[in-house]
Amino acid sequence: MKIATGEMTHHEEGFSLLETLVVLVFMGFIGAALSYGGFPTARKSDQMAVAKEVRGLLLSTRLNAIFKGRTSWVEFDPQTRMLKSSQNSAQSVLLPSHYDFVFTLAKVVVPQISAERVLFFPDGSSSGGELIIKGSQRREATVSIHWLTGLVTIAETSGH
Repeated sequence: MKIATGEMTHHEEGFSLLETLVVLVFMGFIGAALSYGGFPTARKSDQMAVAKEVRGLLLSTRLNAIFKGRTSWVEFDPQTRMLKSSQNSAQSVLLPSHYDFVFTLAKVVVPQISAERVLFFPDGSSSGGELIIKGSQRREATVSIHWLTGLVTIAETSGH
């Protein structure tokens, strides 16, 4: 039986070599994760933030078409990586350069329109389409626009 006397023995004076090594390895993992660009969940949430911003622009334009009773659209300019609403030039989303984007848009025959556009009609329907935001680690966020209902949804996937 050991009695506490208030004196420290040689074995209780500091951290052991094993404890120090564990802390250094842990700090190395943290440093590596931060120098790589953050933790995977941070990249994922940033990607989803872009998808949510795009969804907000699409929904706003759709509601505008319904309430004003005329066709509205969101136009994609690949040179500037910008999505712009036809209703308000201030409503736009700049797509970050560190992501790749794949647009699949329905081809709608409208005279004098050659740009990539998603159309929203006064009845709530749309021309439909899909925007895939491709990030690192094979993560993707997909913004889908249903052609019949105009419903805009977001889904996230991660590759294997």
